[in-house]
Parts: sequence; C-alpha cells; structure tokens
Amino acid sequence: IGDPEHRLIKMPYAFMQKFIPGLKVGARPNRLFIMAILAIAMISAFGIRQLWIAGPRCRKLVPLLLLILLVEYWPSPLPAAEPTPPEYITRLAETEGEGAFFDLLTSRARGMYYQTIHERPIPDAWISRVGRSRKIQTAELGRLREEGRYAEIRDKYAYRFFLDEADRLDEILSSCEGGTVLYEDAEHVLVDVENPRAGDPVARTQEELE
Repeated sequence: IGDPEHRLIKMPYAFMQKFIPGLKVGARPNRLFIMAILAIAMISAFGIRQLWIAGPRCRKLVPLLLLILLVEYWPSPLPAAEPTPPEYITRLAETEGEGAFFDLLTSRARGMYYQTIHERPIPDAWISRVGRSRKIQTAELGRLREEGRYAEIRDKYAYRFFLDEADRLDEILSSCEGGTVLYEDAEHVLVDVENPRAGDPVARTQEELE
C-alpha cells in the first residue's frame, strides 16, 4: 500500500513473498479477496437454505436479508470533479514539438493523469510487470538526477523537458549548457533543454517566450 503521495510502504505480505514458495505468483495480496468472497458466498447460501428449511417463522427473515443485500449493492453515482492541472503542465501541453517529459517529483497516479493532458512520454508509470532492466533504468535516472547530470539524462534517454525543484534550475542549465525556462515558481521549474539559445538570456516568463 502507499500513503496519499503513493510512496511505497512495505507490509507483511512483501516479506512473506520472500519466504513462502509460490506466494509471489499472486503479485498482489488484494487478489486473494476473490477466494474470500467465494467462501462468504457459499456460507451465505448455506445460511439462507438453513433458514428456509427451519420453518415458516425463520423463512420470514429471508426476504428481509435479500432486501438488505439489495440496498447494500444498489449502485450509486460516482463522484465527479474537474481536476485542475498545475500551470507547468498547461505550459508543457502548449509547447510545440515532440519530446519526453522528465518528472520524478509527481506521484505516479497524478503523473499518469497529467500525461493525458500533455501527451508526452514520462519516466515512471504503473505497468503489469516491471522487468529487471526497467528497475535498473529507473534507479539510474534517480541517481543521475541527484548528481545533477541532466545532460546525460537528456542525451542517453532522450528527455527534452525537465521538471524539478526550483533551486535546481542552475544545475539543469549548467549541465545542459543552457535551456529555455518554460515555467518557474517558488517550488517548481520546467525547462526545455532541446535547443538551448546560446548567448540569449534565459526566458523566465510566458510573456518573454511570446
């Protein structure tokens, strides 16, 4: 499971997978609920049968139980909301040209939603199976970012847009030998490093870009 920011918190099932043969095949413990639901359904059916054959007095409980089940399973409309993306995602979506978007700050769930807006490749998302090579690549991307080697991320993995903490702006521009700042506030900075404009001042606002 994870916290609201979807950072992984290891629970007992993760440790049990290492010591109990075959448990890892299930991949996720929530899939075991299928067996629990099947067992509950069989017990419930047996209980209703026993009430029915217990006599007319007990049979009166059966319609009541069925009514309770009907109310319990009655579908209700899903809550609807209009999530507003951050301004840097809007700026990214408005920027012309192709290029992957490097973002290790945003949680996976939000990052995948934002991807439906900017429609660019991202470094991390949920997939059915994560191979060893993918885990190695994700770890390397995190290490290169921590070391400030943004140019290597750009050249080796073909990332064009970088979202990072505002105080890392100088590191990004220094490593990539320039870049265009598409968005900047007190917390985040979004930089386009595909075609740095050598000799020009870094654009810091949308008005300057236009």
